[in-house]
Amino acid sequence: MIRILHTYISRELAKVSVLALVAFTLVMTVFAIIEPLREQGLTGQEVAALFAYTLPVMLSLTLPIGALFAATIVYGRFSQDNELLACRASGISTLSLLKPGIVLAMIVTSASLALSNLVAPVMAERAGRAIKANVRNIAYSQLKSRKYIEYKSGENERFVIHADDVDPAKNVLYGVVGIHITSSERRMGAAASTKVAFFESEGENYVAFGALHLSGGAIDKNNYDYLWESRQVFPAIKIPNPVKEKASWYEWGRLRRTIEHPELDARISQELSKVRREIAHYLFCNEVADSISDKPARGFHFLSDRRPYMLLADKAHVTGKETVSLSSARGSPVVVTSMASEPEAAAYRACACLLVRFGLVASSRAVNMLARHAMPGIRFADAGRIEADYDRAYEKSVATIRLDRPVFEVMFAQGRVGRIGGWSTQFEVPERFINTVGRVTLDNAQEKALQLGSHPAILNRIKKLNDSDIPSLKGKLIGEMHGRLAYGVNCFLLVAIGGALGLIFRGGHVLSAFTTSAVPAAAAIVLSIMGKELARNSQIPLIAGLAVIWAGVAALAVACLFVYLYLYRK
Repeated sequence: MIRILHTYISRELAKVSVLALVAFTLVMTVFAIIEPLREQGLTGQEVAALFAYTLPVMLSLTLPIGALFAATIVYGRFSQDNELLACRASGISTLSLLKPGIVLAMIVTSASLALSNLVAPVMAERAGRAIKANVRNIAYSQLKSRKYIEYKSGENERFVIHADDVDPAKNVLYGVVGIHITSSERRMGAAASTKVAFFESEGENYVAFGALHLSGGAIDKNNYDYLWESRQVFPAIKIPNPVKEKASWYEWGRLRRTIEHPELDARISQELSKVRREIAHYLFCNEVADSISDKPARGFHFLSDRRPYMLLADKAHVTGKETVSLSSARGSPVVVTSMASEPEAAAYRACACLLVRFGLVASSRAVNMLARHAMPGIRFADAGRIEADYDRAYEKSVATIRLDRPVFEVMFAQGRVGRIGGWSTQFEVPERFINTVGRVTLDNAQEKALQLGSHPAILNRIKKLNDSDIPSLKGKLIGEMHGRLAYGVNCFLLVAIGGALGLIFRGGHVLSAFTTSAVPAAAAIVLSIMGKELARNSQIPLIAGLAVIWAGVAALAVACLFVYLYLYRK
């Protein structure tokens, strides 16, 4: 008799669970993930693949909800139809009727733990890679449908690009207008057509556009200090990733490995790479400043576009971890000269002498040097700077020399003499600086930085990495591990208490039973989320966050125990 009852209840639980699971999963998957991404430009095939990737993730969330709904409905109807009363009259205990529900709770718990720890993290990571791989198609789809795309990088940078037409096969935009807004500068550019390139650097997606005719100005308190106009290239723009990598993507083994080796985390790895680059750039800037200040060394020599150059300045000092300021003294401007080959020397020397002789250029150290050394071109200004930066498109460190306006230019090769608005050139930072910091790790970053005499800003970044970022990461990972275990226990308690409340709330109160079951479950989930946030806060003891996570489980367990004691007494 009891076996037949268990089979009957189990069959009903399985049927309602499957129906509820399908409904909840489809609704959450389509409206929470698939539809927003489809609106951004994913094709039908890509949406189908994304659905397959996100299905295990959604199942791990909807499985306990579907099981709770099934337990509440089945046992509520069992009580409503007076089958519970008949069983009691036959001497069958109420708790024995709940065994199929307990078995369902155990199955749901096992499945949820397997999905959340093994299957869902792998599929979520694949979904993230699939979306990142389709940023190009998403951008082109938005340009075709809306005629513009907008990217935001933090709160202080926005980039908007408009295009009348798009040729994805050639990666060309037609009728282009671009606007780049930062906290200190606004730039707007236009072109009849321009090339566009999408690339990935350090796990992030970027887009770069070809040269546009740009105009804009520097901003101070919303006022333009100066306007300028030139043909330049917008910097590579970071594309926000709609699916960011999270600790919930990590399977159990990866969580443990990342706790032991934080550099395996993408964000920590990026921060460490920034530290290495900044140390290398700072060393480079110091050497440049020293070589310019050392007068017998005759300036700083570099190669740009395969042509040798020499930089001279009266003063050069490092003003930041990646910047050298160049300044002039009376009669001694900041000078950048291109070097001549021997066959060109005679002609350039004659032209330089004539230029100085007839007073076409004010006599100065720069022009006299031009005449003496027969250099094919020279540019000089009152001030300038050298900026070291990382070129993400080519994945290498570069330095840019900028001369402040106005710049006087003498170019013998082109027969041009006069003033220009500004001038800049770029060259690679020598590899030896990069190699010097290649062995900087999380363990020795502070020590190496002190040995190399790094800038205080770099030391502060390392301190933040060690004192805040890494403890926060470890707390987040440990909180994720405890959260998954707590979630599995919550699944069991949730289904168990749902079946019991279904027996207590009869007839039309089945929905009340479901709601009553969901309230403590929701409280446990809220406490779990709060506990994870507390665990990742390096200013709060880790044990406090873990205590909050398990407090929800304890509260749900007490509620479940109280309900079962009530049924036992009846």
